[in-house]
Amino acid sequence: MKQRNILFNLLAAATLALGTGLLTVSCDDWTETESLTIAPQLPEDQNPELFARYAQAIRDYKTRAHYLVFARFDNGRSDNAGEQNYLRSLPDSLDAVILEHADALTESDLEDFPPLQQHFGTKVMASFNLSTIYDEAVSSGKKTATEVGTTLDKLFTIINEHNLDGASIIYTGSLGINSDDPDYTSVSEMRRTLLDKLIQQAKTGKTFYLEADPLFIPQADRDVFSYYILNTVSADNISRLHSQIQQATDYAGIAANRLLITTNPDKTVTVDMKAVDQLPAFTRQVIDAGPVKGLLIQNVIADYAHANATYQETRKSIQTLNPSPLK
Repeated sequence: MKQRNILFNLLAAATLALGTGLLTVSCDDWTETESLTIAPQLPEDQNPELFARYAQAIRDYKTRAHYLVFARFDNGRSDNAGEQNYLRSLPDSLDAVILEHADALTESDLEDFPPLQQHFGTKVMASFNLSTIYDEAVSSGKKTATEVGTTLDKLFTIINEHNLDGASIIYTGSLGINSDDPDYTSVSEMRRTLLDKLIQQAKTGKTFYLEADPLFIPQADRDVFSYYILNTVSADNISRLHSQIQQATDYAGIAANRLLITTNPDKTVTVDMKAVDQLPAFTRQVIDAGPVKGLLIQNVIADYAHANATYQETRKSIQTLNPSPLK
C-alpha cells in the first residue's frame, strides 16, 4: 500500500507541474491547424530499380515449372471497407485470380488489374456460372443455348474492354452425355454454344478454365481449357478427395498436369480421425494425392484480419508447394 501511495503522489506532482507549465504559455505560441496532403508512395515508386528486379523474379518464377495456386476473389464491393477487398492485397506469387463479379467492377478493381498482370504476370480471369444461366433459362421457358450465348457475349465484351485474360466456367448440372437423359438436348445445345464461343475467343489469346466434372466436355474439345478444376470442397476426408482425383485422371482421362483441386479456408477435413483446416491439408494433397497441377482457393478474403489470416495461409500454400531453393 505504501508503494501505491508513493506512486500516486509522484503522478499527482507530475500532473500539477505539467498543468502549471501549460498556463505560462501565451496564446501567441499556439499555432493553427493545417491540413496536410499525404501522397502515399507505391513500392515501384520508392525504389524503382529494386522493385523492377523483384517483379522480374516473380515473372520468371511463373514461367518455370511449378505448382499453381489460383484464388477466387469476391470483387465488386462498393464499400471497400478493408484492405482485404482490394486485389492489390493478394500475394504477388498467385498464378491467377478469378473475379466473382466481372460485371460489377469497381474503380479500385480496374486500377489493380494492370499491376497484377504487367508486374507479376498474374492472370486476371472472369467467372462464368453456366449452371445459373441454364437454370434461369429453364425456369423462364427460354431457349438455353440462346441465353448462354447472349450472356457469354456480354461477358466477352467486359473481358476484352478491360483486358482480362479469360474466364473460368463453373458448371454443376446434368452432363447431358447420354441420349436417354431428359436434359440431353438442351444441355447438348448449350454445351455446343459454349464451346463455339470459347474457341472463337481462344483464337484471340484468351485463356479458359473449367470448374466442373471433366466428362461434361467431349474429348475432342478438351484442349479449349488450359486447366480442369475439380470442386473438391465437399470432400470431407482425404479418401474422398483421392477418389475424385482418380476419377478425373483414370476415368475421364484428364492429365494430372492439367488438374487442380479446390479448397475453402472456412472448411475442415478429416485426417487421421481428426478435423483439420482444409486449406493446409489440401495443399499437401496436391503432391501426395497426385501430384496434380495445383490448387484453387475459394473465398480468399475470409477471416482476413484473423491471426491465421487467409492471406498468410495462401502464402504458406504457395511456399509449401514451391519452396525457395537453398543458396
